Amino acid sequence: MRSIFRILTMALLGLIFAASVYRAATQSITHDEALTYELFVAPPWTVVFNAYDPNHHVLHTILSKITVGLLGVSPLSLRLPSLLSGLLYLYVVFRICERLFGTGWYLLLSALLLTLNPYLLDYQSAARGYGMAVAFFLLALWEMLEWFQEPHNRRLIRAGTALALSVAANLVLAPPAAGLALMFLLAIWKQRRAFQPTVTVTKKGTKKEEPNPFPTLGQALLRFVLPFAGIAFVIVFSPVSNATGDQFYVGAATLRAGAESLVRNSLPLAPEWLIATLALGVLPALIIASAIVAWRAFSRWTSANLLERSLILTTGAMLVAFLGVVAAHLALNVPYPESRTGIYWIPLLTFSGLALAKMWERVSILLAVPMAATIAVYAAEFRVSYYTDWPYNQDSKTIANLIREHQPAANRKILVEGSWQLEPSVNFYRVSDHLDWMAEMERGTPKPGADFYVLLKQDSHYLSDLHLKVLYQGKQSETILAQP
Repeated sequence: MRSIFRILTMALLGLIFAASVYRAATQSITHDEALTYELFVAPPWTVVFNAYDPNHHVLHTILSKITVGLLGVSPLSLRLPSLLSGLLYLYVVFRICERLFGTGWYLLLSALLLTLNPYLLDYQSAARGYGMAVAFFLLALWEMLEWFQEPHNRRLIRAGTALALSVAANLVLAPPAAGLALMFLLAIWKQRRAFQPTVTVTKKGTKKEEPNPFPTLGQALLRFVLPFAGIAFVIVFSPVSNATGDQFYVGAATLRAGAESLVRNSLPLAPEWLIATLALGVLPALIIASAIVAWRAFSRWTSANLLERSLILTTGAMLVAFLGVVAAHLALNVPYPESRTGIYWIPLLTFSGLALAKMWERVSILLAVPMAATIAVYAAEFRVSYYTDWPYNQDSKTIANLIREHQPAANRKILVEGSWQLEPSVNFYRVSDHLDWMAEMERGTPKPGADFYVLLKQDSHYLSDLHLKVLYQGKQSETILAQP
């Protein structure tokens, strides 16, 4: 019976990846994806390492530049690094859940809860660094858990490297990565102190004590912290050194707004009262409960099992991340994480809830029905036509195809104007579809004289202002293609 749940889990994770492949190949390019291409992927390599922008997720940009260079300009080639890191995320989730929760029904529920969140799924195909950063973060956690089972040096190096790649993929993972690293160092210190050597007596009557297999803190700094700090520094220092304080503007003004944004994007159909209840009641209670259980497990380290040790690591990551963002907000006026800038909270909180429930078998059985219901809600909310953060781009591909049908006579350029949010996607399709007869769309107030106008719903007043007729309007996005 257990093998059936294992096979079913792998099959469903395979379907999730297939859906991500479909999305990467078919969904319209979004504003931020196209802007990344325009600012960092298309320009020379020197720009990648000598300029910074909040849209520049350095490791992801590097990998996208490589895939686009090898495969040509297309949405799929730009999204390929995110797609592969999404596959890594699915694999690591399966391995962690199998290791900690076994191969029974709890494996199936836990793996689906960690992978079917619709907002998290967006970033397993969209060409942004958030999903990649989360995937490498969980890979680091997996290597740490494996080190507890087999304390080899290579595990320390892999954990540090994965954590470095997480931060390099997106700087928003720096606070939880620092917390995870700190807790792992404390765990290494605990392991070494708790070791009880076996003493044997040789034939000559001398006592021989088993050497301590766990590293000293100095050795851990060399084998774990150095790869973590060193690799992250090499990848991100040059571009980030060109950043200015006003570039860190994305986020929320309050912790409540940040928490509610994560719940709202995870459960977009939920009523506001439920969103507020989860954000202000359930999530804080979950963090507090995790902290209490983790502290008790840490205080009796030698008898703590692997599940309890995993909770120690993830709870430490959450607490350090929380304190870090609060300190940054109070001292530097940096906004609180909101939506995608706080995306790491989704797997961390989900994992904490799963771990706590598993520690009390009766609780996990009682929660089986609401867990299954949450999975059903996730599945019902999953869509393959647009990304949550850019609904207005849902029809960008269709609009580009309609413009392509109006190729002008030789020696004439088509002019396109409209809403600034649509400029990057229009210009991306101009390049990817080889529309050389189209002039590059420029940002600015739409003016008379263009051949086509692409407008968001809130800019529809230009239809009357410029005496335009609508050629197409998206049913959901309500994005407009018009001409004089």
